[in-house]
Amino acid sequence: MEKIQEHSGSSVLLRAVTLLAAIGSAWLFPQLGWWAADRLGGIAGYRQFSIWWDIIHHVVQMLPALMIMLLPIGGRRAAHWGFNLQHAAQIRKTITSFTLGFLIFFTLGKLLYLWINNWPWILDTDPGLKSIHSVILFRLIMPGISEELLFRAYLMGILMIAWKEVLTLGTIELPIAGVIAALLFTAAHLGISFSPLAIIHANPGQLLFAFIFGIVYAILFYRTKSILVPIVIHNVIDGLGTLIDYLLTCIFLS
Repeated sequence: MEKIQEHSGSSVLLRAVTLLAAIGSAWLFPQLGWWAADRLGGIAGYRQFSIWWDIIHHVVQMLPALMIMLLPIGGRRAAHWGFNLQHAAQIRKTITSFTLGFLIFFTLGKLLYLWINNWPWILDTDPGLKSIHSVILFRLIMPGISEELLFRAYLMGILMIAWKEVLTLGTIELPIAGVIAALLFTAAHLGISFSPLAIIHANPGQLLFAFIFGIVYAILFYRTKSILVPIVIHNVIDGLGTLIDYLLTCIFLS
């Protein structure tokens, strides 16, 4: 584990500023997505949480982060935010290995879960809002693009300006900035009311997996220096995971 050294007053201030910027962005940008989805979806006649409502929400929440990253702020170029394929061979190997491993272990784990729990219904979608086919297609494309551009490329990018320490465990390197981004990613899965201030939705299992996968995405992003890797792997987990659930449901519960 890398030794954390003492920091000067200016460094502490920079840390505070970047942390506040990250927290503010992690709250504000998804809120903009919700607002736009409700307004535009309402105009177009889309019900809340329908497939087109979800698309609007995910597109709008990533746009401010994307626009900021494309600006030449502080001499930073797109490659600094992870928009590069410099290590193409490593990127291909990482994506291929993870995808194959996920398909095998997720399928076996899901079968074990179904067997232990007497084969329950396992799809988590409301057919009144969206078809399972549109859900699978959406999860194969959109969550990784929207959420990884926001939480890994953008938030990790600004946090790493001041939070440069890296935790090491063998060959695994995890930047502190990645841990903070994973915590913000987890918090984004909470349902919070501000009037009055209260947590109105909290799924412990979802929060645990959000944090675990947030750490995984951060490690792979830091290792490959390419945002393409967490984007693809996020979509593999969400999209292929839903597809496997659907196929197993059709096979065992039809």
